[in-house]
This record gives sequence, C-alpha cells and structure tokens, in this order.
Amino acid sequence: RKFPHEEEPDVFTNPDDRRLVFYGISEFIRKFLTKPVTHADIDETIRFLENRKFSTVGLQNFEFPVDKWREVVDKYGGYVPLQITSVPEGSVVYTREPVVRVTNTVGGFGQFAAYFESSIINYCWAGTARLTLARHWLERLIEDVQETEACSYEEAMSIAQNMCHDFGCRAAICNEESEYLGMIHLLCFNGTDTFKGAYKAWKDGAEPGIGGSVWALAHRIVQ
Repeated sequence: RKFPHEEEPDVFTNPDDRRLVFYGISEFIRKFLTKPVTHADIDETIRFLENRKFSTVGLQNFEFPVDKWREVVDKYGGYVPLQITSVPEGSVVYTREPVVRVTNTVGGFGQFAAYFESSIINYCWAGTARLTLARHWLERLIEDVQETEACSYEEAMSIAQNMCHDFGCRAAICNEESEYLGMIHLLCFNGTDTFKGAYKAWKDGAEPGIGGSVWALAHRIVQ
C-alpha cells in the first residue's frame, strides 16, 4: 500500500499515513465463501479451461488442482479447509501493516491459502481506499465546522456527515462498483444519489434515514 499523502496530498498529511481504515473482509467472506463448492462447479471449470493454455504444440487444457477440489467437496462439504484471521472490520492500521492472514488447516492445501489470500487483498483494497478517504474528508469537515461553530466534536460530526454528497453512480464503471463503494460512503456520510449503495446499506441493517437525495430529473435517471 502506498503512503496516502503521496496519492492525495490535498487531503492527507504525513501524520495521516498511519491511519488507513481497513474494510471488506466480511463482505468477501459473505460473497465468496458461504456457499459450498459442488462437483457441478468443478465440472464447469474443467469445461471452461479446455484449450485455454497456449503452448509451443498448440492449445492445451489449463491445469488446476481438480483432485484437491474434489476432496473439498467429498471430505469437507464444499468448504475449503482454511482459517482466515484479520484485524477487525473498520480498524485503523498503519501503512504496510499486515491486515489479513490465511492458513490451511489441512495439509496439502497451501496453494489454496495463497490463492484466497491474494483474492482477499485484491477485494479489500478498493473498500479500504474509499473508506479511508471518506473518513479523512469527514475529519477535515469536522475541523471546518468547529472553526465556525461553538460546538462539541459530536455535534460537529453530525453536521459534517451531511456536508458530503455522493454522486459516484454517474462515474462508476459498473453497478457492482456503485453498490459496494456507494455503501461504503454511507459509513461516514448521509447523503447520496447512488441509491444502489443506499439499498445495500439498508439491506445490511442501516437506519432508514441513512442515504437520501432530492427529486430531480438527473437524479431520477441515476436512480
């Protein structure tokens, strides 16, 4: 992970480099590891990997550990025998501090641990980056409020949380990005035109008032 102040010098200062907000591990587990693998899944993968490998003798089938995946289904009910440990969701961590560790609980599954570890880090990167930036913007806005209003930190936060509105849906690459990152915005702020994110937050248990907008033509199109 790069130092935040090198990426966003207008938002971050050098002391902020130790304040990354980790996020995404729970979503990864829920999305990818709560449904058991089946033999049908393995069979489909075999079909997909046919003639996918380039070689000097022509196209060949790409290798993957079929026997080990069969073992996952037959011996472990479709769940890969791994242990995942991480810092708690929402933890403030140092730049380049390890945040996730994946270990195999059964011999012979080390390559599975390495694969899932890299997949987790890849998945958590975007959420961590977005939440970190949002949290720092919130802190800057709290400072601005306290400079002009005689109020406590908590009162300033309640004001600041309504000062940053998310129009990210208009610039998102895909619906999944709007949903995931749009929801993360609402961990710090209340306003959003990214209703995909507001819906996900609501489904995950957010209060009804988290995520709102106004009725306007451009907004309706986005919604």
